[in-house]
Amino acid sequence: MPTIRVPDALRRYAGGEAAFAVTGRTVGEALAEAFHLHPDLRLRLVDEAGRVRPYLVVFRNDEELPREGAEDAVVAPGDFLTFLEAIGGGAG
Repeated sequence: MPTIRVPDALRRYAGGEAAFAVTGRTVGEALAEAFHLHPDLRLRLVDEAGRVRPYLVVFRNDEELPREGAEDAVVAPGDFLTFLEAIGGGAG
């Protein structure tokens, strides 16, 4: 089963859990299970259409997934999914 890692800032919406196992073969299916377990996470992670919010970066293990279509990325048992707020910046 894949595992969703919950950043400190979102743990209050996941019952205080740092990580929890979910079912699913894609990021979208894993998220659907996560929202069943912790409904308050939905508003923080996806928009009304079920797409990962644009200010979030999704990692499958150590691999950053493309923003477009992240929901369709395949996950396998033992994978870790992490959702982090993207930090902008650069030379000015």
